[in-house]
Amino acid sequence: KLLNTKTYVDEVTTNARYGIEQNSKPPRKVGTMLELFDCLTCDKCIPVCPNDANFALKIPPGETEILEFETNNSGWEVTGRKTLKLEKKYQIANFADFCNECGNCDIFCPEDGGPFVLKPRFFGSLESFQSFTNHDGFYIEDEGTERCAPKVFARFDGKEYRVSETGNTVNYSGPDFDIQFSKNDLENTISGEGKSSVSFLNYEIMQMMRSAISATGSGSYVSAT
Repeated sequence: KLLNTKTYVDEVTTNARYGIEQNSKPPRKVGTMLELFDCLTCDKCIPVCPNDANFALKIPPGETEILEFETNNSGWEVTGRKTLKLEKKYQIANFADFCNECGNCDIFCPEDGGPFVLKPRFFGSLESFQSFTNHDGFYIEDEGTERCAPKVFARFDGKEYRVSETGNTVNYSGPDFDIQFSKNDLENTISGEGKSSVSFLNYEIMQMMRSAISATGSGSYVSAT
């Protein structure tokens, strides 16, 4: 074994293939910035992670209507309608509990920003989610029953949000609002308190995360926690 080691060392140190001259050029970048959804989906970030923290997230492509509400003397009313469009057949996500933020996925990613920074980040416990207050991400509390779907905790731009369901009633809360509505008739059943307008963009993303983790199944560390 020692003789083999010496042989390997001699071959490697004399072979230009392993020298700095042929290994100093970084992987090519395409000049675009990563976003939460719809990257190039080249999957390079998944195998290069030394801790296997990056994984594919099954969110089907499609369009989702995003409502915005404002409260007035007569209650809540819709003041805006936008569309969240996903074009890729799946998304890339990160399991925060395994990620040591080494940045290796950022080196190999053709886009800028770093998958471990900008892609959906999932935490394995509520304690972990609450400990990393400077990290955006999601925690899905898997205690769902026939009447109660799993709770979703999220952090967007440093602000925390929560979605819970009991039967057909949904509770959606954020930094300056706490509202309830029927999941079958949002526009006509919304009630609760809010200091300003409420966008349902984060709500729809949280619902996507919950559905995706259920669909991802045993291939995801998140679904196993």
